[in-house]
Amino acid sequence: VPALGNAALVAGSTAVDLTISELAAEVERYPTARWLGPEGMATAMLASWLLGAAGALMPLVIFAALRGRVGDERALAAATLLTLTPSMLLFFPLLDQLLALASALMLAALASTQRHRAWAVMAGLIAAAAMFVSLGALALVVLGGVFLLLRAACPAATSSDAFWGDTRSVFVPLLGFVGGLLAGLAGWYALGVDAAGVFRAGLGAHSAITGVASFRS
Repeated sequence: VPALGNAALVAGSTAVDLTISELAAEVERYPTARWLGPEGMATAMLASWLLGAAGALMPLVIFAALRGRVGDERALAAATLLTLTPSMLLFFPLLDQLLALASALMLAALASTQRHRAWAVMAGLIAAAAMFVSLGALALVVLGGVFLLLRAACPAATSSDAFWGDTRSVFVPLLGFVGGLLAGLAGWYALGVDAAGVFRAGLGAHSAITGVASFRS
């Protein structure tokens, strides 16, 4: 949309007090970057705004997920506390915002499994989509699995939820979560992405820089 692109350029140049040509000169100072024209600059700015908007949705999701369990007041307090974390500003234009939103959505889906087991499948699909952004989202898979295992291990006598008190059904959400995860990974292949190859390449790249990473604080 031309009008939206022009608005992005005006906002960007105003924020740094530079003209478009001066912005181009700043970009070309870096040897690995090349100027893609005003349209490319506008597209990059709009993309960063969309990433920030994705992160801004996270407190709303957290509030919606918690209000049924802890009440409106505590859910609002948790969502408010989340908005005050430095990462909400530090990671504003980065893909980390998508991972944060995915984690919040997965939490909401897992919290809803007490109402319907299909939400566990949705949680698995969300985790698979997050891994498409970063393999760091493997942590979400582990957390989701641990959450469902703990709920399954909860004795029927001490469970306040009728669904979780049914010992014949406690492992069904875990199977649904795994099924959703596998379905999401199958979607990678449908898009032409070799999921196994991506994992091998990612693990290989990390093992190659282990020596460098060991010197980091």
